[in-house]
Amino acid sequence: MLRSQQLAKEVVANPTSATAAVEEMTTLLKDTASLIFACDKVLARMHEKCDPHKFYAQVRPWVAGWKSNKSLPNGVIFSGTFDNKPQQFYGGSAAQSSLIQSWDAAFGVQHKDHATQYLLAMRQYMPPKHRGLVELLASASPSIKDAVTASGNADLVAAFNECLSAVESFRSTHINIV
Repeated sequence: MLRSQQLAKEVVANPTSATAAVEEMTTLLKDTASLIFACDKVLARMHEKCDPHKFYAQVRPWVAGWKSNKSLPNGVIFSGTFDNKPQQFYGGSAAQSSLIQSWDAAFGVQHKDHATQYLLAMRQYMPPKHRGLVELLASASPSIKDAVTASGNADLVAAFNECLSAVESFRSTHINIV
Protein backbone atom coordinates (compact mmCIF):
# COMPACT_ATOMS: atom_id res chain seq x y z
CA MET A 1 0.00 0.00 0.00
CA LEU A 2 2.90 2.32 0.67
CA ARG A 3 4.20 1.84 -2.88
CA SER A 4 0.74 2.62 -4.24
CA GLN A 5 0.74 5.79 -2.17
CA GLN A 6 4.08 6.78 -3.70
CA LEU A 7 2.78 6.10 -7.19
CA ALA A 8 -0.32 8.19 -6.48
CA LYS A 9 1.79 11.36 -6.53
CA GLU A 10 3.12 10.54 -9.98
CA VAL A 11 -0.30 9.64 -11.35
CA VAL A 12 -2.01 12.76 -10.00
CA ALA A 13 0.80 15.03 -11.19
CA ASN A 14 0.73 13.64 -14.76
CA PRO A 15 -2.36 11.48 -15.26
CA THR A 16 -1.96 11.16 -19.02
CA SER A 17 1.77 10.40 -19.08
CA ALA A 18 2.11 8.19 -16.00
CA THR A 19 1.43 4.96 -17.87
CA ALA A 20 4.07 2.90 -16.05
CA ALA A 21 2.89 4.17 -12.66
CA VAL A 22 -0.74 3.37 -13.51
CA GLU A 23 0.22 -0.14 -14.65
CA GLU A 24 2.28 -0.79 -11.51
CA MET A 25 -0.45 0.60 -9.27
CA THR A 26 -3.03 -1.58 -11.03
CA THR A 27 -0.91 -4.68 -10.42
CA LEU A 28 -0.33 -3.74 -6.78
CA LEU A 29 -4.04 -3.16 -6.15
CA LYS A 30 -4.99 -6.44 -7.84
CA ASP A 31 -2.46 -8.24 -5.61
CA THR A 32 -3.76 -6.41 -2.55
CA ALA A 33 -7.36 -7.38 -3.33
CA SER A 34 -6.28 -11.01 -3.70
CA LEU A 35 -4.55 -10.90 -0.33
CA ILE A 36 -7.56 -9.35 1.40
CA PHE A 37 -9.82 -12.01 -0.13
CA ALA A 38 -7.37 -14.64 1.18
CA CYS A 39 -7.64 -13.14 4.67
CA ASP A 40 -11.42 -13.30 4.30
CA LYS A 41 -11.28 -17.00 3.42
CA VAL A 42 -9.17 -17.74 6.49
CA LEU A 43 -11.47 -15.72 8.72
CA ALA A 44 -14.48 -17.62 7.36
CA ARG A 45 -12.90 -20.84 8.69
CA MET A 46 -12.80 -19.54 12.27
CA HIS A 47 -15.68 -21.80 13.31
CA GLU A 48 -13.63 -24.90 12.45
CA LYS A 49 -11.48 -24.49 15.56
CA CYS A 50 -13.56 -22.06 17.61
CA ASP A 51 -17.13 -22.98 18.45
CA PRO A 52 -19.13 -19.72 18.18
CA HIS A 53 -21.28 -20.53 21.22
CA LYS A 54 -18.25 -21.26 23.40
CA PHE A 55 -16.51 -18.13 22.17
CA TYR A 56 -19.52 -15.94 22.90
CA ALA A 57 -20.27 -17.46 26.32
CA GLN A 58 -16.79 -18.37 27.60
CA VAL A 59 -14.18 -16.21 25.88
CA ARG A 60 -15.85 -12.95 24.92
CA PRO A 61 -16.86 -11.97 28.48
CA TRP A 62 -13.16 -12.04 29.47
CA VAL A 63 -12.13 -9.66 26.70
CA ALA A 64 -15.02 -7.27 27.20
CA GLY A 65 -14.03 -3.79 28.23
CA TRP A 66 -15.03 -1.48 31.04
CA LYS A 67 -15.28 1.78 29.17
CA SER A 68 -18.90 2.91 28.85
CA ASN A 69 -19.97 -0.16 30.83
CA LYS A 70 -23.08 0.73 32.84
CA SER A 71 -22.35 -1.91 35.46
CA LEU A 72 -18.84 -0.46 36.03
CA PRO A 73 -19.37 3.30 35.57
CA ASN A 74 -16.08 4.20 37.25
CA GLY A 75 -14.05 1.47 35.60
CA VAL A 76 -11.93 -1.20 37.28
CA ILE A 77 -9.12 -0.88 39.82
CA PHE A 78 -6.13 -3.07 39.00
CA SER A 79 -4.70 -3.45 42.50
CA GLY A 80 -1.13 -2.27 42.72
CA THR A 81 -1.14 -0.53 39.33
CA PHE A 82 -2.18 2.83 37.96
CA ASP A 83 -1.84 4.26 41.50
CA ASN A 84 -4.88 2.13 42.42
CA LYS A 85 -7.11 4.50 40.44
CA PRO A 86 -10.04 3.16 38.40
CA GLN A 87 -9.27 2.54 34.74
CA GLN A 88 -11.63 2.41 31.80
CA PHE A 89 -10.55 0.39 28.79
CA TYR A 90 -12.37 -0.74 25.71
CA GLY A 91 -12.50 -4.48 25.22
CA GLY A 92 -10.87 -6.36 22.39
CA SER A 93 -12.11 -5.29 18.99
CA ALA A 94 -11.20 -5.81 15.36
CA ALA A 95 -11.10 -2.01 15.23
CA GLN A 96 -7.81 -2.29 17.12
CA SER A 97 -6.31 -4.14 14.17
CA SER A 98 -3.78 -2.01 12.35
CA LEU A 99 -4.29 -4.15 9.26
CA ILE A 100 -8.01 -3.43 8.98
CA GLN A 101 -7.57 0.25 9.72
CA SER A 102 -4.73 0.37 7.18
CA TRP A 103 -7.10 -0.87 4.50
CA ASP A 104 -9.60 1.85 5.37
CA ALA A 105 -6.91 4.52 5.41
CA ALA A 106 -5.28 3.44 2.16
CA PHE A 107 -8.54 3.17 0.23
CA GLY A 108 -10.21 6.24 1.72
CA VAL A 109 -13.03 4.30 3.36
CA GLN A 110 -15.20 6.72 5.32
CA HIS A 111 -17.39 5.80 8.28
CA LYS A 112 -20.23 7.61 10.02
CA ASP A 113 -19.15 10.08 12.70
CA HIS A 114 -19.70 7.81 15.71
CA ALA A 115 -17.79 4.97 14.03
CA THR A 116 -14.98 7.33 13.03
CA GLN A 117 -14.56 8.49 16.63
CA TYR A 118 -14.51 4.89 17.85
CA LEU A 119 -11.94 3.86 15.25
CA LEU A 120 -9.71 6.79 16.20
CA ALA A 121 -9.96 5.78 19.87
CA MET A 122 -9.02 2.20 18.98
CA ARG A 123 -5.75 3.40 17.45
CA GLN A 124 -4.55 4.09 20.98
CA TYR A 125 -4.49 0.31 21.52
CA MET A 126 -2.17 -0.27 18.57
CA PRO A 127 1.61 -0.46 18.85
CA PRO A 128 2.94 3.05 18.13
CA LYS A 129 4.60 2.13 14.83
CA HIS A 130 1.42 0.44 13.61
CA ARG A 131 -0.62 3.50 14.58
CA GLY A 132 1.94 5.63 12.74
CA LEU A 133 1.50 3.58 9.57
CA VAL A 134 -2.29 3.93 9.70
CA GLU A 135 -1.96 7.68 10.23
CA LEU A 136 0.56 7.95 7.38
CA LEU A 137 -1.79 6.15 5.02
CA ALA A 138 -4.77 8.23 6.17
CA SER A 139 -2.99 11.55 5.71
CA ALA A 140 -1.32 10.82 2.36
CA SER A 141 -1.94 13.43 -0.26
CA PRO A 142 -2.74 12.67 -2.93
CA SER A 143 -4.44 9.48 -1.84
CA ILE A 144 -4.67 6.24 -3.77
CA LYS A 145 -8.31 7.09 -4.42
CA ASP A 146 -7.27 10.51 -5.82
CA ALA A 147 -4.86 8.80 -8.22
CA VAL A 148 -7.46 6.26 -9.34
CA THR A 149 -9.92 9.07 -10.05
CA ALA A 150 -7.34 11.25 -11.81
CA SER A 151 -6.08 8.41 -13.99
CA GLY A 152 -9.39 7.68 -15.67
CA ASN A 153 -7.91 4.24 -16.34
CA ALA A 154 -10.60 1.55 -16.36
CA ASP A 155 -8.23 -1.22 -15.24
CA LEU A 156 -6.99 0.84 -12.30
CA VAL A 157 -10.55 1.74 -11.31
CA ALA A 158 -11.52 -1.94 -11.46
CA ALA A 159 -8.52 -2.97 -9.33
CA PHE A 160 -9.35 -0.28 -6.76
CA ASN A 161 -13.01 -1.34 -6.67
CA GLU A 162 -11.89 -4.95 -6.21
CA CYS A 163 -9.96 -3.83 -3.10
CA LEU A 164 -13.10 -2.17 -1.77
CA SER A 165 -15.11 -5.32 -2.49
CA ALA A 166 -12.52 -7.42 -0.66
CA VAL A 167 -12.64 -5.15 2.41
CA GLU A 168 -16.45 -5.24 2.34
CA SER A 169 -16.42 -9.03 2.12
CA PHE A 170 -13.94 -9.31 5.00
CA ARG A 171 -16.09 -7.02 7.15
CA SER A 172 -19.24 -8.99 6.35
CA THR A 173 -17.52 -12.24 7.30
CA HIS A 174 -16.33 -10.69 10.55
CA ILE A 175 -19.78 -9.34 11.43
CA ASN A 176 -21.28 -12.78 10.83
CA ILE A 177 -18.76 -14.29 13.24
CA VAL A 178 -19.20 -11.85 16.10
